[in-house]
Amino acid sequence: MSGNKIDELNLASVALSQILADPQNKDGFLVNIIDFDNGSERRCFAESAVGLVVPTAISQGGTNFDSALIESIHTIAEFKALPNPDGWHYLRPQMLFLSDGQSAVANKNIQDLQEIANVTTIAYGSDADTSTLSRIASDGQVHVVGTQGGELRKFLADVGQTLSMNLATVR
Repeated sequence: MSGNKIDELNLASVALSQILADPQNKDGFLVNIIDFDNGSERRCFAESAVGLVVPTAISQGGTNFDSALIESIHTIAEFKALPNPDGWHYLRPQMLFLSDGQSAVANKNIQDLQEIANVTTIAYGSDADTSTLSRIASDGQVHVVGTQGGELRKFLADVGQTLSMNLATVR
């Protein structure tokens, strides 16, 4: 991913975090960001959406879905293992998995992730592996998003609004 695609991804990520940080959400969203290419890197861990400085995504090439899924599984397990002295009840993790590339993925990694999180997949552009992304998605549906005219920003804004509405219904 490079050029306009990655610029749009960075703008869309900031826009999503701003929606999640809305005061009406009462600081109800914690965010993890995992970048992946040939490997994966956790860029932030359980940070409040309020005041979150979204790390800039960078392009290094390659696509390894297994690396990203394994890192996501470890991140969720690590979060669940944290002390919770205030007794917070957390909702099921919601994962947005976005890719513009092609990759094989182990069925076990998909199953392990789907057991602990709701996974929404986003095929970003025409080169994205929609077949594999649909397998990763909890509902079997991949959302195909184009790379022109702010389509990703609109899609992620809609996701942010949906997450905010879901949070409001459980309060």
